Amino acid sequence: VYGWVDDTNTYISRPSPDHIAFINGGSESMRIYGYGQVLIGDGVDRRSGNAELTISGSSNVVLADNNALYNQQNPCFLHLSNANNSVDASETGIIFHNTFAASGNVALYSKKTGQYASDLIFRFRTGGTASTERVRITSSGQVKVGTGVTIETNGQATFTGIVTATTFKGDGDFVELDVDGHTNLDNVSIAGVTTFASGNVQLASDSQRLQLGSGQDLW
Repeated sequence: VYGWVDDTNTYISRPSPDHIAFINGGSESMRIYGYGQVLIGDGVDRRSGNAELTISGSSNVVLADNNALYNQQNPCFLHLSNANNSVDASETGIIFHNTFAASGNVALYSKKTGQYASDLIFRFRTGGTASTERVRITSSGQVKVGTGVTIETNGQATFTGIVTATTFKGDGDFVELDVDGHTNLDNVSIAGVTTFASGNVQLASDSQRLQLGSGQDLW
């Protein structure tokens, strides 16, 4: 045991062969096991398989809308902090590194975008010296996928480029498609029917017919 004369309930001990335990205020707060596993928590062994680091505790504290997050009281959270206060130049996160030749890496991180605002970003390695942002959740609740899809907080989605789907479903009455902010549909193909900016409608074959809702043939 290694401790201090004037602080007898704080010390480093060897509770069993090849184990090193750190005691603070009379309670174990961390233990290093013989094959390199580290357990941080309340002294209860809750290691998960062969994970090299386990942070474990027990708490009934839950997050709520009146909590600013940085000062939350649940010890079962991992808190990563970047002291740089610059907007658009402060990022904090985790990188998952599957290491071997041409390793595939993924970064999950928060990027400060304004006062009390940060975006959550998923970035993937795409080459030897390159990576690309694939998904972003903004502080306002938007979900952005790649460079072409934005899902708004009201449930609406904006698509840029070519949209391919096997089925379009509306609210039970109709399907409304809006291309580039216009109600006119330019070169949209749906189940064998193509509309053009000129107003022309092309059917897949002469045997198909275009009907009104009442079933009356238009052509």
